[in-house]
Formats: sequence, C-alpha cells, structure tokens
Amino acid sequence: MSEPRKPRLLLLGYGNPGRGDDALGPELISRLELLAAEKQLPASLDITLLTDFQLQVEHALDLQHQDLVLFVDAHLTTSPPFCFERVRPDPVPSFSTHWVSPGTLLKVVQDLQGEAPPTYLLGIRGYQYELGEPLSAEAQAHLEDAIKQVLALLNQPNSGIWDALSATHSQPLEGLPA
Repeated sequence: MSEPRKPRLLLLGYGNPGRGDDALGPELISRLELLAAEKQLPASLDITLLTDFQLQVEHALDLQHQDLVLFVDAHLTTSPPFCFERVRPDPVPSFSTHWVSPGTLLKVVQDLQGEAPPTYLLGIRGYQYELGEPLSAEAQAHLEDAIKQVLALLNQPNSGIWDALSATHSQPLEGLPA
C-alpha cells in the first residue's frame, strides 16, 4: 500500500536584496529554508521554496502541478504589518522584461494546464528601498509577524481556510482552526 501524496506547496519570495526593504520576500524564504533545514516545517507537506529578483514568465512552470502557491513580496502602501490576498488570473496578461504580475503567471498556468492552483500573495509592508540600504527596523518587525503567519498557514494547507483569511487582508491569522 502506497503512502498518500503530500500536498505540494510553492512559496516564492521575490525582490532585490540590494534595495533595503525590497528584500522582504527573499528574506522570508531564507528564514523558512533555515527552519526546513532544522526540520521545523510540517513534514506532511511537499514544500518548494524559491526566490528571485522579480517574477518572470518562466515561473509559470514552477506553479504547474502545485496544490497551493504563496507569493511573498514587499509592499510600499499596504497597512502594516502585511496584506494577505487571493490572486486571480489576469484576464489580459501582459509581459515585459521588467515586470510580470502573479495574476499573469496564474493566467499562463491556466492556459497551459486548464486550471491554476489556488494562489495567494503575502505583501509585507516596507519603507525604504534605496540601493545599498539594509532592512529597516519597521520592516524587520513586519517580517517577524509575516513568518509567524506563514507558519500558521503551513499548518492549515487548505484553500478554503486561506480564502477566508484572505478576505480579512491584514488581520492576524492566529485564529486558524486546529
């Protein structure tokens, strides 16, 4: 008798580590990699952790065959500490060499395989984005909150629960059912 397949989750943090708080997405993934190395992430999940400077159309291949996807990025205007929202496929995707949206990637996956996985965006509030700047103290505090929330999400890998939580945007996710 074979073991049941583990749910597949992709967490993709993007941003430029050389531009202050723009490093929030990659920094969150880096911290999760440390937790994974210490076997502190749920063993019941097949988790893929990726980082990049920016989203590219090629990332659509990473989204294929996932059960859940979470993009993590820095946001300049969201309410602190973060926003959490469902990503929908962009009906008219647009591509450039400098910017591809999560919704565009979802539309590409939908076109390739007929459907796209439930996908969410965690946008962590950042403040300073100057070249060569470190993470601001405020962004560092928001990162700590975001890590706790991602760990709570990983303990409830269910799109119905994630959808309900995404409706509250930046409310704490501590009320997840056990």
